[in-house]
Amino acid sequence: MEEKNIVIDNCINEIIKIENNKECYTIKELSIDGEILKSYGYEGKEIGEMLNYILQEVINKPELNKKEELIKLLETVEKQHILNKNVRMNHF
Repeated sequence: MEEKNIVIDNCINEIIKIENNKECYTIKELSIDGEILKSYGYEGKEIGEMLNYILQEVINKPELNKKEELIKLLETVEKQHILNKNVRMNHF
């Protein structure tokens, strides 16, 4: 039981830290939104998938949650996607 309490205390402390540091932990708190993704050609389900990907990156590196940084991340992902697509096409 004591081990369970330690785990719960650690979770509570982590939540308090996130709240106090104003860290992003929801899509709504990202510095970019679906409208920006639409301008990059994302549609429908792709927008949600990319926002979730970006959120995971921001959770891992909170300092990324700046519009300019997230656009750089988006452009990097786009370039990688294009490169992967070209590699797959060249295999056939």
